[in-house]
Amino acid sequence: MFFRNKQKEDERKEMLAISQKGTEDVKKQLLQFQEQWTSEKQEQHQITEEITRRQQEQLEAIEKLTTQLNSLDETIKGSEKQIRRQSRSFEDLLEEIQDQQKEKELLEQLLKEKEQKEKALLSLIDCCRGHTELFQQQLQKTVFQDEENRQAWQQQLQMMDSEIKKLMQQCGMEEVGAPEELVNYDYCEVLEAIETENENQVGRIAKVYHQGRLYCGKVIAKAQVAAYRRRVNGLQ
Repeated sequence: MFFRNKQKEDERKEMLAISQKGTEDVKKQLLQFQEQWTSEKQEQHQITEEITRRQQEQLEAIEKLTTQLNSLDETIKGSEKQIRRQSRSFEDLLEEIQDQQKEKELLEQLLKEKEQKEKALLSLIDCCRGHTELFQQQLQKTVFQDEENRQAWQQQLQMMDSEIKKLMQQCGMEEVGAPEELVNYDYCEVLEAIETENENQVGRIAKVYHQGRLYCGKVIAKAQVAAYRRRVNGLQ
Protein backbone atom coordinates (compact mmCIF):
# COMPACT_ATOMS: atom_id res chain seq x y z
CA MET A 1 0.00 0.00 0.00
CA PHE A 2 2.77 2.35 0.93
CA PHE A 3 4.66 1.41 -2.20
CA ARG A 4 1.65 2.09 -4.35
CA ASN A 5 1.05 5.43 -2.77
CA LYS A 6 4.68 6.36 -3.24
CA GLN A 7 4.49 5.30 -6.82
CA LYS A 8 1.47 7.47 -7.35
CA GLU A 9 3.19 10.34 -5.59
CA ASP A 10 6.18 9.92 -7.84
CA GLU A 11 3.94 9.79 -10.89
CA ARG A 12 2.15 12.90 -9.70
CA LYS A 13 5.44 14.68 -9.13
CA GLU A 14 6.63 13.55 -12.48
CA MET A 15 3.44 14.74 -14.13
CA LEU A 16 3.71 18.01 -12.23
CA ALA A 17 7.30 18.39 -13.35
CA ILE A 18 6.31 17.66 -16.92
CA SER A 19 3.44 20.12 -16.62
CA GLN A 20 5.71 22.79 -15.18
CA LYS A 21 8.29 22.14 -17.83
CA GLY A 22 5.58 22.32 -20.52
CA THR A 23 4.31 25.55 -18.95
CA GLU A 24 7.78 27.00 -18.90
CA ASP A 25 8.34 25.92 -22.50
CA VAL A 26 5.08 27.54 -23.49
CA LYS A 27 6.04 30.67 -21.59
CA LYS A 28 9.41 30.68 -23.29
CA GLN A 29 7.80 30.19 -26.65
CA LEU A 30 5.26 32.91 -25.88
CA LEU A 31 8.06 35.17 -24.71
CA GLN A 32 10.09 34.43 -27.84
CA PHE A 33 7.02 34.95 -29.99
CA GLN A 34 6.30 38.19 -28.16
CA GLU A 35 9.86 39.38 -28.59
CA GLN A 36 9.84 38.35 -32.23
CA TRP A 37 6.46 40.03 -32.74
CA THR A 38 7.72 43.17 -30.98
CA SER A 39 10.89 43.16 -33.09
CA GLU A 40 8.92 42.60 -36.27
CA LYS A 41 6.48 45.30 -35.19
CA GLN A 42 9.35 47.71 -34.59
CA GLU A 43 10.88 46.79 -37.94
CA GLN A 44 7.49 47.18 -39.58
CA HIS A 45 7.08 50.53 -37.83
CA GLN A 46 10.52 51.60 -39.03
CA ILE A 47 9.69 50.39 -42.53
CA THR A 48 6.38 52.23 -42.37
CA GLU A 49 8.15 55.38 -41.18
CA GLU A 50 10.76 55.00 -43.93
CA ILE A 51 8.03 54.48 -46.53
CA THR A 52 6.13 57.46 -45.14
CA ARG A 53 9.30 59.56 -45.19
CA ARG A 54 10.07 58.55 -48.77
CA GLN A 55 6.49 59.16 -49.80
CA GLN A 56 6.69 62.58 -48.18
CA GLU A 57 9.94 63.31 -49.99
CA GLN A 58 8.38 62.12 -53.23
CA LEU A 59 5.32 64.30 -52.60
CA GLU A 60 7.55 67.28 -51.88
CA ALA A 61 9.59 66.53 -54.99
CA ILE A 62 6.38 66.21 -57.02
CA GLU A 63 5.07 69.48 -55.58
CA LYS A 64 8.39 71.17 -56.36
CA LEU A 65 8.41 69.70 -59.87
CA THR A 66 4.78 70.75 -60.31
CA THR A 67 5.68 74.28 -59.23
CA GLN A 68 8.61 74.31 -61.65
CA LEU A 69 6.40 72.95 -64.43
CA ASN A 70 3.75 75.59 -63.69
CA SER A 71 6.43 78.28 -63.72
CA LEU A 72 7.84 76.88 -66.95
CA ASP A 73 4.36 76.75 -68.42
CA GLU A 74 3.81 80.41 -67.49
CA THR A 75 7.20 81.26 -68.98
CA ILE A 76 6.32 79.38 -72.17
CA LYS A 77 2.96 81.14 -72.36
CA GLY A 78 4.69 84.49 -71.85
CA SER A 79 7.24 83.58 -74.49
CA GLU A 80 4.46 82.54 -76.87
CA LYS A 81 2.73 85.88 -76.32
CA GLN A 82 5.99 87.73 -76.86
CA ILE A 83 6.72 85.65 -79.97
CA ARG A 84 3.23 86.42 -81.29
CA ARG A 85 3.77 90.12 -80.59
CA GLN A 86 7.19 89.99 -82.21
CA SER A 87 5.73 88.05 -85.11
CA ARG A 88 3.05 90.71 -85.58
CA SER A 89 5.70 93.40 -85.23
CA PHE A 90 7.89 91.56 -87.76
CA GLU A 91 4.94 91.24 -90.14
CA ASP A 92 4.19 94.95 -89.70
CA LEU A 93 7.88 95.73 -90.25
CA LEU A 94 7.93 93.48 -93.32
CA GLU A 95 4.86 95.23 -94.70
CA GLU A 96 6.46 98.59 -93.95
CA ILE A 97 9.68 97.50 -95.70
CA GLN A 98 7.66 96.29 -98.67
CA ASP A 99 5.79 99.60 -98.76
CA GLN A 100 9.09 101.47 -98.50
CA GLN A 101 10.51 99.30 -101.28
CA LYS A 102 7.52 100.12 -103.45
CA GLU A 103 7.92 103.80 -102.62
CA LYS A 104 11.64 103.54 -103.37
CA GLU A 105 10.95 101.87 -106.71
CA LEU A 106 8.36 104.53 -107.48
CA LEU A 107 10.78 107.30 -106.51
CA GLU A 108 13.53 105.70 -108.59
CA GLN A 109 11.15 105.51 -111.53
CA LEU A 110 10.12 109.15 -111.02
CA LEU A 111 13.78 110.18 -110.70
CA LYS A 112 14.62 108.25 -113.84
CA GLU A 113 11.78 109.94 -115.69
CA LYS A 114 12.88 113.29 -114.25
CA GLU A 115 16.47 112.69 -115.40
CA GLN A 116 15.24 111.74 -118.85
CA LYS A 117 13.09 114.87 -119.04
CA GLU A 118 15.93 116.95 -117.63
CA LYS A 119 18.32 115.51 -120.19
CA ALA A 120 15.82 116.17 -122.98
CA LEU A 121 15.31 119.77 -121.79
CA LEU A 122 19.06 120.33 -121.59
CA SER A 123 19.43 118.97 -125.11
CA LEU A 124 16.62 121.23 -126.26
CA ILE A 125 18.21 124.28 -124.62
CA ASP A 126 21.59 123.39 -126.08
CA CYS A 127 20.03 123.00 -129.51
CA CYS A 128 18.14 126.31 -129.24
CA ARG A 129 21.26 128.15 -128.07
CA GLY A 130 23.19 126.62 -130.94
CA HIS A 131 20.64 127.95 -133.41
CA THR A 132 20.75 131.34 -131.68
CA GLU A 133 24.51 131.43 -132.13
CA LEU A 134 24.19 130.47 -135.78
CA PHE A 135 21.60 133.18 -136.23
CA GLN A 136 23.94 135.75 -134.64
CA GLN A 137 26.81 134.62 -136.86
CA GLN A 138 24.58 134.78 -139.93
CA LEU A 139 23.37 138.22 -138.91
CA GLN A 140 26.95 139.46 -138.87
CA LYS A 141 27.46 138.16 -142.39
CA THR A 142 24.18 139.47 -143.76
CA VAL A 143 24.33 142.68 -145.81
CA PHE A 144 21.60 145.17 -144.86
CA GLN A 145 20.73 148.08 -147.07
CA ASP A 146 19.61 149.99 -144.00
CA GLU A 147 22.15 150.16 -141.15
CA GLU A 148 19.40 151.09 -138.70
CA ASN A 149 17.68 147.82 -139.55
CA ARG A 150 20.90 145.91 -138.72
CA GLN A 151 21.21 147.72 -135.39
CA ALA A 152 17.58 146.97 -134.56
CA TRP A 153 18.12 143.28 -135.18
CA GLN A 154 21.29 143.30 -133.14
CA GLN A 155 19.59 145.08 -130.23
CA GLN A 156 16.72 142.61 -130.38
CA LEU A 157 19.14 139.67 -130.34
CA GLN A 158 21.11 141.19 -127.46
CA MET A 159 17.94 141.62 -125.41
CA MET A 160 16.83 138.08 -126.19
CA ASP A 161 20.33 136.73 -125.41
CA SER A 162 20.41 138.57 -122.08
CA GLU A 163 16.97 137.24 -121.10
CA ILE A 164 17.91 133.69 -122.08
CA LYS A 165 21.11 133.83 -120.01
CA LYS A 166 19.14 135.13 -117.03
CA LEU A 167 16.64 132.25 -117.28
CA MET A 168 19.47 129.76 -117.75
CA GLN A 169 21.14 130.98 -114.54
CA GLN A 170 17.87 130.50 -112.65
CA CYS A 171 17.84 126.91 -113.93
CA GLY A 172 21.41 126.28 -112.80
CA MET A 173 22.88 126.65 -116.28
CA GLU A 174 25.72 128.85 -117.43
CA GLU A 175 27.67 129.37 -120.61
CA VAL A 176 31.45 129.23 -120.83
CA GLY A 177 33.90 130.18 -123.52
CA ALA A 178 34.23 133.84 -124.46
CA PRO A 179 36.87 135.69 -126.51
CA GLU A 180 40.04 136.66 -124.63
CA GLU A 181 39.33 134.19 -121.80
CA LEU A 182 42.08 131.73 -120.85
CA VAL A 183 41.49 128.32 -122.41
CA ASN A 184 40.16 125.82 -119.83
CA TYR A 185 40.42 122.39 -121.43
CA ASP A 186 37.81 121.05 -118.99
CA TYR A 187 35.28 123.32 -120.66
CA CYS A 188 36.80 124.01 -124.06
CA GLU A 189 37.65 122.06 -127.20
CA VAL A 190 40.25 123.85 -129.31
CA LEU A 191 39.49 123.37 -133.00
CA GLU A 192 42.03 125.84 -134.40
CA ALA A 193 45.24 127.52 -133.31
CA ILE A 194 45.90 131.13 -134.34
CA GLU A 195 49.44 132.43 -134.12
CA THR A 196 50.13 135.71 -132.36
CA GLU A 197 53.12 137.79 -131.38
CA ASN A 198 51.28 139.26 -128.41
CA GLU A 199 52.40 137.33 -125.30
CA ASN A 200 49.29 138.47 -123.41
CA GLN A 201 47.10 136.65 -125.93
CA VAL A 202 48.92 133.31 -125.84
CA GLY A 203 46.68 130.61 -124.36
CA ARG A 204 43.54 132.72 -124.66
CA ILE A 205 40.42 132.20 -126.77
CA ALA A 206 40.71 133.90 -130.13
CA LYS A 207 37.35 132.97 -131.57
CA VAL A 208 34.23 131.12 -130.35
CA TYR A 209 32.44 128.82 -132.77
CA HIS A 210 30.00 127.47 -130.18
CA GLN A 211 29.81 128.36 -126.51
CA GLY A 212 30.05 125.62 -123.90
CA ARG A 213 27.29 124.99 -121.38
CA LEU A 214 27.36 123.82 -117.76
CA TYR A 215 24.48 122.49 -115.72
CA CYS A 216 24.98 122.62 -111.94
CA GLY A 217 28.72 122.69 -112.55
CA LYS A 218 28.63 119.67 -114.87
CA VAL A 219 29.70 120.01 -118.50
CA ILE A 220 26.88 119.22 -120.89
CA ALA A 221 28.58 120.73 -123.95
CA LYS A 222 32.16 121.92 -124.39
CA ALA A 223 32.89 125.25 -126.02
CA GLN A 224 34.35 124.94 -129.53
CA VAL A 225 36.95 127.64 -129.94
CA ALA A 226 40.06 128.83 -131.70
CA ALA A 227 42.98 129.69 -129.39
CA TYR A 228 46.02 131.91 -129.72
CA ARG A 229 49.44 130.36 -129.77
CA ARG A 230 52.91 131.90 -129.87
CA ARG A 231 54.19 132.66 -133.38
CA VAL A 232 57.23 130.48 -133.93
CA ASN A 233 59.26 133.05 -135.85
CA GLY A 234 57.79 136.05 -134.20
CA LEU A 235 60.21 136.19 -131.19
CA GLN A 236 63.91 137.10 -131.34
